[in-house]
Amino acid sequence: MLVHGLGHWGPGDPYSHLQYHECETGELDELKNNFANHTVIKPLSTASKMDFQAYPRNMGNKSSHALKLQQHLYDQMSSQTEFCDVTLMVGDIEVKAHWNVLVSCPYFQSLYDSGMDEKVSGKVILHIGKLAAIRSAIAFLYVGTVEISYENVRDLLEVAEYFQISDLKQACRDYLFSVEVTVDNCVQICLLCSQYDLDIYNKTYDFLRGHLPEVMKKDDILTLTHDSILAFIMDQTLSYIPRKNSLIL
Repeated sequence: MLVHGLGHWGPGDPYSHLQYHECETGELDELKNNFANHTVIKPLSTASKMDFQAYPRNMGNKSSHALKLQQHLYDQMSSQTEFCDVTLMVGDIEVKAHWNVLVSCPYFQSLYDSGMDEKVSGKVILHIGKLAAIRSAIAFLYVGTVEISYENVRDLLEVAEYFQISDLKQACRDYLFSVEVTVDNCVQICLLCSQYDLDIYNKTYDFLRGHLPEVMKKDDILTLTHDSILAFIMDQTLSYIPRKNSLIL
């Protein structure tokens, strides 16, 4: 006798969704056992599908966006546009910028927080530094890079120290560290390191001390401080220097 294989199962039967098959009556139990021995994978519920699809992900490129924003602000500053909200006065020259960029260094942060006229008027009069060095320092606050040479490193250090731009000061230090120390530049580098408390002072001083006879023939030796000259006089390791090359105070 033929029966419709699974058609007699009720609506609640886990196999009721399968298509009907014709089979012999004796095969019905075997067919049910075969299905029973297999795991039936239920489809995800609607809620589960929604939870999976709505799983949050951070998309985009943070570095690229930051660079574009950085360049946008720098272009505004360079073009001296109306979007700049503070003006730096260097003599008669105006240098426009953004407060939100300037306050990244302590000097301008203190001006802004003090509630002085600079914050209200949006104008800051600067009495220190050369214009080129100030422009470079302000640009450094925007883009984080600066062109340093032996000719401008002193001016940049002066501005970096006054404005308390530590990263710019570190960049100057790294530049001086990369410069080959010679008898022609060791005095000036030594003085810069001493004046701005750079950690390469000992390296430069040791070179100067080791080449003192040659250095004394250079005009730069006259720019050494009284304390530096006194330190040389007191240095026992310099006893080999001929008297004719010694300094007379």
